[in-house]
Amino acid sequence: MAGAVLLLLAAGACNKNTITPPSISLSDDTVSIPATGGAGSVDYEIAYPTEGSEITLSYDETATWVSDIETSKSSISFNVDMNRTEAARSLTVTVSYPGATNVEFTIEQASGAAYYEHPEWSVSYGGLLTDPAQGVYDVITVSGVSSSDKYYPGYISKSDFEEMDGSDIEAYIERTISNEESMMEIAAMFGAGYTWEDVLFSGSGDLYLKSGALEAGVEYYAIIFGMDTDGNSTGYYAMSELFVPDERETASEEYSKWIGTWNAVGSDGVANTLEITELVPNLSYSVAGWQFKISDEMPPITAQYDEASGALLFVCGDLGLIETDGYGQATLGLYGMVDMGATDSEGNPTLTLVTGGYAAAGAVMTDASTATVIGNTLELEGETGSFDVETMEYCAFLSGEYEGYYLTYTPAAPLFPLTMTKAADTGTSSVDNKSMAAKFVSPDNSAKVFNSNAAASGLRQAKAVK
Repeated sequence: MAGAVLLLLAAGACNKNTITPPSISLSDDTVSIPATGGAGSVDYEIAYPTEGSEITLSYDETATWVSDIETSKSSISFNVDMNRTEAARSLTVTVSYPGATNVEFTIEQASGAAYYEHPEWSVSYGGLLTDPAQGVYDVITVSGVSSSDKYYPGYISKSDFEEMDGSDIEAYIERTISNEESMMEIAAMFGAGYTWEDVLFSGSGDLYLKSGALEAGVEYYAIIFGMDTDGNSTGYYAMSELFVPDERETASEEYSKWIGTWNAVGSDGVANTLEITELVPNLSYSVAGWQFKISDEMPPITAQYDEASGALLFVCGDLGLIETDGYGQATLGLYGMVDMGATDSEGNPTLTLVTGGYAAAGAVMTDASTATVIGNTLELEGETGSFDVETMEYCAFLSGEYEGYYLTYTPAAPLFPLTMTKAADTGTSSVDNKSMAAKFVSPDNSAKVFNSNAAASGLRQAKAVK
C-alpha cells in the first residue's frame, strides 16, 4: 500500500505549469523617411502580455529632428522634420516591455538640401493689369498655397540669378532674407519699423507688381518661398518659368511733362509740395502731398490727363477705409469744397463738401515749369445755380449712428486758383530701394485700412453733385 502512495505523488509532480515570458515583435526594423520629412509609424505586438504593463521607448533625445513620438495599443508613431543638410541621418529607438527582451527599430532619413520645391505650389506670370484709377501692374499668379502657409514673394532677372554666388535657389533665398533684415534695421532707425508679419503673404491668388519694378525686354523668374513670422524659412519654394513682362504703352512727351515734384501755392498763401507720378501712361497720374506732407502717407489723389488739351484734371472719389479717433472705421475720400453760405456752430463761414465722381479742378501749363490750377464749376442736387470749387479736402465718411456725416482734417488745403512751379529734377530713380515684398501691392483700395496720424474733427453733412 505504501508503494502505491509514492507512485501517485510522483505522477502529480510531472503536471506542474510552466510560465512563458512576454515577447515583442515589430512590423519593421527600419523606417525610411524622405528628405522632405513627414509622419512615420511602426506596428508592434506583445505575445503573452502581463496585465497593467505597457511598452516604453528609449532613444537619443538630442535628435530633435524626430518629434511627437507616441505609443498606442498596437503602434508607435512619430514625425520627422525636413532634412535641410547634405548628410543622411538615423535614430535608433529601443522598445522595452517588462519581462521581455528589448527590440529596436531605426528611423532613417536621406540626405537633403537647404530648400525644396514644394510639390503643390506654383507661381507664374499673368500679364498686365491696367486700372485708370490705380495704375499698371504686372500680375504674378500664385497657386496651390493654403491659407495657413505664409510666403515671401520676389523676382529676379535671369542674368542676376546666374551671377549670384552659387547660382541656385539657396543663394537667392539667403540673400533676399538678408536684404530684408537689413531693410528692417534701417526702417527701425527712422522710427518706421516693421516685422516679417508685415511683408508675408498667404494663400493662393494674384499678386500685383507696381509699374517699373520689371524692366521691358528682360527675362525674369518669379519666386515665392515659405517663411514664418519669426523670420525663419520653412525650406519650401516655388519658381516660375522664365518670362518677359508684357510691354506697357510708352508715355508721350506731353504726358510726361507733368511728372515730377511741384511746389503749389494757393491764393490764400497755403503751400503744398506735390509729387506727380505715372499711373497709366497717357491716361492718369498719382498725386501725393495735397493738404498733407508726403511723409504723412495719406492716399494719393488720382489725376486724369486730357490728351486733347494737355491739361491735368484732379479727380474726386473714395480712397479706402481709415481708422478715426472716436468714430470707428470710416471711408476716406477726397472731394471738392464749395461756398454755399454755410457757417459753423460759432457763426464762422465754412465750405460745404460735394460728393460724386467728378473733376474738382484742372491744371494748365503756362510753360514747361509753371502751371495754374482753377476750380471747376458744379451744379448740385436740390440746388439752383452753380458753385465754384474753392479747394479739395480729405474727409472721413462715417457709418452707423453717424451715417450721412463726415469729418474734416486739420491741415488747411490751398484755395484755388493755385500756382504750380516745377522743382528741379534730382535724377532719382522711380524704382526705390525698399523692401522687395513691399513692391507687391493690392490695386483695390477698398480692401485697405489706412491708419493715419492725422486727426479728423467736426461732424458735417455733404452735398452731392448732379
